[in-house]
Amino acid sequence: MDAWDRQTNDPDIENGLAGQRLAMRHLSWLLPTLLMAALALVRPNWPGQRASELDAWGFVLRPWHEVWPLLGNLETTSVPYYLGLRVWAEIFGSSDFALRLPAILAMVAATALLTRLGSDLLTPRVGFLAGILFAILPTTSRYAQEIGPQALSICFAVLATFILVRLFDRPSLAGTFGYGVTVVLLGLVSAPALALLAGHAVAVLTMRRRIFVSWLVAVLVSLVIAVGFLYLLRPPKLGFEWTSPVDLPEVTRLPQGLFGLALLAGIVVGLGLLSFSFRKPAVIFTTWAVGPVLVLYVCSQFVEVWDAEALLFTLPAWTLLVGTALLRAPVVRGVFTALLIALLAVSTQVDVRARDGHGQDDAQLAAVLAENLATGDVIVYGPGPDDERTGRDLVARYLPANLRPRDALMTRAPRTDGHLLAEECVDVAKCLGGAPRVWLLRVGPTEDVLAGLPAAKDGELRTRYVEERTWRPTGLTLTLFTLAPAAPPAKPATR
Repeated sequence: MDAWDRQTNDPDIENGLAGQRLAMRHLSWLLPTLLMAALALVRPNWPGQRASELDAWGFVLRPWHEVWPLLGNLETTSVPYYLGLRVWAEIFGSSDFALRLPAILAMVAATALLTRLGSDLLTPRVGFLAGILFAILPTTSRYAQEIGPQALSICFAVLATFILVRLFDRPSLAGTFGYGVTVVLLGLVSAPALALLAGHAVAVLTMRRRIFVSWLVAVLVSLVIAVGFLYLLRPPKLGFEWTSPVDLPEVTRLPQGLFGLALLAGIVVGLGLLSFSFRKPAVIFTTWAVGPVLVLYVCSQFVEVWDAEALLFTLPAWTLLVGTALLRAPVVRGVFTALLIALLAVSTQVDVRARDGHGQDDAQLAAVLAENLATGDVIVYGPGPDDERTGRDLVARYLPANLRPRDALMTRAPRTDGHLLAEECVDVAKCLGGAPRVWLLRVGPTEDVLAGLPAAKDGELRTRYVEERTWRPTGLTLTLFTLAPAAPPAKPATR
């Protein structure tokens, strides 16, 4: 036994051990929390913003009188986060660090809460190991540095579970109210995360059946409030679309999506499965890890909700299951396992902090444009709405105004007059005006740079311009076209 678990009948020794256990209990949550904070603050500004981040950045820059008309074009489930981020940006600014700070704080809070949860339900050693593992997972660092609601959904999922466990021992109206408020917040930042309630239902029925009625009332009231609030903000669309059913091969790719590395996923899931149980208290972790996956899989047969990002809130449950499995092993073995996982995660931890760590190398594209820009250059964007919106946001975010090619086709700026997308010129040839050089920016890797372009853009670029060079930064394709030399006049026919 170690100082966390050791007991004796000698009062003096017991008093000393009590002090050690208290110190260990504090360290069990403090050290993982500090580790999470330290990792989250390593190069948070380096990764370029991916499409969803650029969209959020573009939204928070709009003045309030232009924000409200835009809400009608957003998915209902994203409106609360966007509004909250707009208020945050009003206070703290719109730099990458400022907009990623809510995710950093949420992930640090989630680490502290899950370590306390493991300590309360089992021992401080379980909480400590689970917290360390959670902090060193690459996906934890990745989404701690993301402009998005993923870290908030993780934090609220842990908080809801933490409050529920407290209700098991000390049922109270205040605790039930706090649980309900947390469920509302969870639903507002991520509707799929409400699948956690299925796991909570099983845990309540297994561990404290006598509070099931009060729990159910709190859940139903919270759901009514969350759905009502979302409906008031954006009635017509909840962001779900009918889709083809998710197949099993896609389900088997979930662990890698959750943990960031196939080998790492195998170790975590393998150890976690050793602790699967529907007995107290492991039932809480088991139903949290598996229940939402089953619920979303069933729902995904009808609507489009299946996504690894939507299930990130199950990560704490897996780390707690691993901590439970290692409880039966000597301390040295637990530390060795944590070190092994840390070593496996090092390369991915470095990768997620690279310039293209979020899937787009925005800085490289901006550097290419800045270094090769010439007087009279214009830029056009790829065929789809994502190309236009993400491309324009990228150029606006990473290039100063004096180093941007002229947006030749834009007749109305994006996010104005209640429209998310820019309005483009119909007469492409007239708007290009015979520009000597045209840049074409597309989102995603593309071999045939003209494939899928509308006929007006395709025809003009294919017939009047020559492809000079193409750059392919991660997640993007940038091509420079130059005006083709005019054909020499035809010689008159000789008799």
